[in-house]
Amino acid sequence: MFTKEKIVQFKDIGKIVLKNHTKAKNIKISVAFGKNVLVTVPERVSFKQAIRFVNSKKEWIKKSLVKIREHREKGMIFTNNKPICTRFHKMKLIPIDENIIHFSIKPGIVEFRYPNNIDIADNIIQDGIKYTLRETYRIEAKQILPAKLQALAVKFGFSYNRLFIKAQKSVWGSCSSNRNINLNLQLMRLPDELIDYVLLHELTHLKVHKHGPEFWNYLCSMMPDARDRNNKLKQYNLHDLFPNN
Repeated sequence: MFTKEKIVQFKDIGKIVLKNHTKAKNIKISVAFGKNVLVTVPERVSFKQAIRFVNSKKEWIKKSLVKIREHREKGMIFTNNKPICTRFHKMKLIPIDENIIHFSIKPGIVEFRYPNNIDIADNIIQDGIKYTLRETYRIEAKQILPAKLQALAVKFGFSYNRLFIKAQKSVWGSCSSNRNINLNLQLMRLPDELIDYVLLHELTHLKVHKHGPEFWNYLCSMMPDARDRNNKLKQYNLHDLFPNN
């Protein structure tokens, strides 16, 4: 357990917290995002000795802090420096004095408000933005996908039962045994040529259930560059957007 504590300000590093620990055998430096550097000090070692040790490791600590910050920033999908635009909307991130998170979706604009005392990098804020973006895509998908699907069905002579638009996590679309078409609302992230490919791909499953030569021959008879579009689709990752819940 910790017994004594001291805080020291280091140039180019910031605050470093020194703490005695009854079970520590060696001086240990811990660096974590958003926290002061923690130095665990054995009881037999003085804080003066620990400070000398920290000074000898200053360059390592500085490099570690930079790496942690860069890693954290790469993991952040949304920041105030990155514009968030969907097909029909632009999202504004607005820090507020209230301790609540809420959003509004209006024609052409989405406003996401979050407490200004919480870092935008916090998972709570990031997941809130993802949820807001998902609902924006849902609105846009309902505006676009039914008409697109119906147009392709009429053009190529398909008849399906019902269309469902869902927040699927692993597929862009699917076709059920009841002849229902399920489409992922994340299709709104894709260019039109790839949306059309996914829709016609699922319509083709109404005729040919399993992927194979017969399926691809049928699909390519309607869309000759279907395989090329399928390869382009692989550049988009379904797992980059939504929170786990």
